[in-house]
Amino acid sequence: MALEGKTPSEACGMKIEGENKWLTLIQNASRKNNDNTSMS
Repeated sequence: MALEGKTPSEACGMKIEGENKWLTLIQNASRKNNDNTSMS
């Protein structure tokens, strides 16, 4: 199995908790994107 029993977010190292998982996912992606652009 490609993900070895993990969810896609677990496989890529994102921790998603809380009541609104979509909001958490978007916030994490935005934070990660901002981290990448500051290194340019």
